[in-house]
Parts: sequence; structure tokens; C-alpha cells
Amino acid sequence: MVWTFSPKAFAKRLPGKVIYKAPVVRIEQDAGGVRVVCRREGAHQTFSADYLICALPFSVLREVEISPPFSAKTRAIVAEMTYGSVSRVFLQMKTRTWETQGWNGFAVTDDPMEVWHPTHNQPGLRGILVAYACHGYARRLAAMPEPVRLSHTLDRMERLFPGARPTYETGTSHCWDDDPWTRGAWAEQSHWWGLSPEGRIHLAGDCVSSHSSWMQGAFESAWRVAHEINDIGTG
Repeated sequence: MVWTFSPKAFAKRLPGKVIYKAPVVRIEQDAGGVRVVCRREGAHQTFSADYLICALPFSVLREVEISPPFSAKTRAIVAEMTYGSVSRVFLQMKTRTWETQGWNGFAVTDDPMEVWHPTHNQPGLRGILVAYACHGYARRLAAMPEPVRLSHTLDRMERLFPGARPTYETGTSHCWDDDPWTRGAWAEQSHWWGLSPEGRIHLAGDCVSSHSSWMQGAFESAWRVAHEINDIGTG
């Protein structure tokens, strides 16, 4: 049996249930239920349910209108949560010149930046080098226009692996601080014990788990809130 855990594979199991390009603009609740208002194709669309599991990163949630407002404690945690900065730059090379020089394509620099070679076990001559930049260096990369960011990173790769620049073909990048769906890479704190359900709204995500910044934290929180809601109906 082959297990596939990609989001798109998961969505295929839920035909018609996953809605794309519909940012949440308002969440409201009352004694009868909870409603989520999304902006979709230039208009507002409302979804209603008995309870809501909200897994929006707090960096995005604080831009959503909540009615009635969360408790003062939850509002403060949502507003003050900080998120790590990460930028990744992907460079495709015609040949893996670093391998002919005895290098495996992985490195750590003091920028701070890690260098990955995700194609190390793939056939063919081409290779991809990935710059994984964090913190202040990630923010400096994010401030650069895309062509400048690629050229800057290629210069760094040339210093690490001489001969890389002449083999460069194309590249792309992603800066999590600029991603409208996340506004950052991961939560830098955890409030595992600090948040209770806000009425019919249950908060999930790595920031409300014992494994902040990791996928297992997000799964852990999802398991917890599913049980919270299930216990309401069976308690």
C-alpha cells in the first residue's frame, strides 16, 4: 500500500468540499451556530456550521474580523504571536559540477543559510540547489526583486561550489513573509495550554500544540479539537 499525504491528494478524497481562492474576511457566531464569510470571485459567500475549527495562522487570523470578538486573552495571543522568516531560492543547473569535485551539494553557511541538493538521488545530468535562508537574511532576500534575488543567490552558490554559475539555467524563489496565506514560515511560540475554545470556534495549528513550528504539532492540534467537538455531542 502506498500512502500519499500531499494536500492535493487529500483534497481528491473530498470532492466539492475544498474551496480554493476564497480568503476568509469575517467569522461570526451566536447561540445557533457559526458562520464564515469568504471573498470569492469578487463577491462574499457565507458558510454555516455548528462549530468551526480555525487553523488559520495567527499572522493571518488577526486580519480577519471576528464577531463577537475573542476574549481579551486570546486577542492578545493572536496579536502578539511572532512568525519565523524563511526564504527559499531554487536554482536549476545543467550539470552537477559540485559532484565532480567531490561535494554532495549540501552545506551550512553563517548567513544563516542552509544549502540543499534535493535532486541528489535522481537520475540525469541536471541538478537543483536550494538556498534555505532564515531570520534576517531571509528578510533581506525577500526585499530584493526576484531577478536580483536569483543572481545574489547564484553568486553565493558560486562561492560555495566553484563552477556552478556557468551551468545555471533557471530559478525561482518563495518568501514566506510575503505569502498572503501564511505571513511567515512558522509560529515561534506555542500556547498549548494557554487557549480554550472561543464559544463555537476551536483554534488549531502548530502554535496551539506542543510541537510549535512542526507538522506534527498541526496534526496534534487537529486531533485535540476534533475530540473537543466530538465530546460536546457525546458528553
